[in-house]
Amino acid sequence: MTGVKKNFFYNSLISISQILIPMLTFPYASKVLGVEAMGSVGFADAFCKTFMLISSIGIPIYGVRSIAKNKQDPEILKKTFQEIFIIHLISTIFLGILFFTLVFYLKKTQENLSFYFIGYFIILMNVFSFEWYFMGVEKFRQLSIRYIFVKIFMAILIFIFVKKPSDKIIYFSLTIGMFMGNSILNIFILDKKLFKLTNINKLEFTTHIKPLFYIFLSNSAITIYLFLDTIILGFTCNDTHVGLYSTAIKIAKIPLLLVSTIANVLYPKISSIITSNEKTDAIKLINKVLMIFSTILIPISFGLFSVSDNIILLFSNTQYIDASSTLKILCFIIPIIGFSNVFGILVLSSLSKDIYLTISVAVGMTISIALNSLLSIYLFENGTAIATLLAELSVTIITYYFSKKYCQFKLPSKEIITNTITCSVFIIIANLTSYLSNNYLIHLFITVISCGLYFCLVQIILLKNPIFVELIEIAKNKIKSERI
Repeated sequence: MTGVKKNFFYNSLISISQILIPMLTFPYASKVLGVEAMGSVGFADAFCKTFMLISSIGIPIYGVRSIAKNKQDPEILKKTFQEIFIIHLISTIFLGILFFTLVFYLKKTQENLSFYFIGYFIILMNVFSFEWYFMGVEKFRQLSIRYIFVKIFMAILIFIFVKKPSDKIIYFSLTIGMFMGNSILNIFILDKKLFKLTNINKLEFTTHIKPLFYIFLSNSAITIYLFLDTIILGFTCNDTHVGLYSTAIKIAKIPLLLVSTIANVLYPKISSIITSNEKTDAIKLINKVLMIFSTILIPISFGLFSVSDNIILLFSNTQYIDASSTLKILCFIIPIIGFSNVFGILVLSSLSKDIYLTISVAVGMTISIALNSLLSIYLFENGTAIATLLAELSVTIITYYFSKKYCQFKLPSKEIITNTITCSVFIIIANLTSYLSNNYLIHLFITVISCGLYFCLVQIILLKNPIFVELIEIAKNKIKSERI
């Protein structure tokens, strides 16, 4: 396998574990803990991860890019690693002070102080995750093995120790542990030579300040509208509404793991290609990703809309059925976020146009705060979902505008329109198949199979989608080679 294919394979393993393990643990936890306890956990998780991501000041993106550019020179690589690590450590210490100040000041956080003492460890251990280094040098194999091992281990502990609603602190600790365990393993496996401090006078922190500043602004804005929806909902409504929204957003974001897999693999690759002035090759990759996203993410969003009631019952129980309407709104963020990742990360960030990514996300953040503050009061979790959808859409539109100025990729407009029209039929199929069985699992199975067959036939026979044509050719060649 080529380097990109290997990296995609190992990142796919991570994504599969990110899908399968929550599909086992989340339904179990939601049924055992109940909607209110899950709301408490969801709010604390959003609060702590907000500080974790802001304290990273854009290093997960900037670090990958910097390491990818300098990986051929061991001395420069070591120096770059140390500079970024020290900056990350200092920023985390300062954000920790603000974190505890707010925890002790806000009435909402005082209700569950133990959550936030435990949650602080995810902020601290993020400094030592070093995933940006491993991704920059494209060591995806090591990342995937460690990640999957820790996920499985913590999932087993959830089934063993989480038995009743009062075990919500145990559940929260174990979900935090899934991240912390990976960081601890990374510390032991990382090349110790990287920690042998060079002459402190030779370290150049100022060279990182300007690019990190722009990424920090966009990263902070991304973090705010990524988690502030849950936080604002927690302040304006009770934990039950947070529990319903958290359930819907978790389900809606599962398909986005595919997006992160592709982005994680191609970001260092595209950054390296652009550095080598091979922009044409980078554009070809970007065009292919856009075509793949339009072919996969649009049907997923319509499929999720069509079976939202059944999906909610599958992942939780009748306590959460009101989350179905919230999921119907949120399912459309799947293709929107997919495209914004291409425009913002694969294009603007790879080209070091971080200022434009900052502007895009700042607008999205402003829209998110304004609409969340207003709509959550009157429409509760559905209002938050509408605000999230509109904020994500604004970011996608603006990042597209800026990225198109600097990179002549081709947006597959025809495919987006035809796939949207084609997939809208899923809703009709779901309504028709509902007459075949009253059992939600049987209805879900029949609907998914019917919609899947319908979509594939349309893509292959009527639209002759190049993605499907290529897959068929690969399959034919594979069969021929095996016969020989």
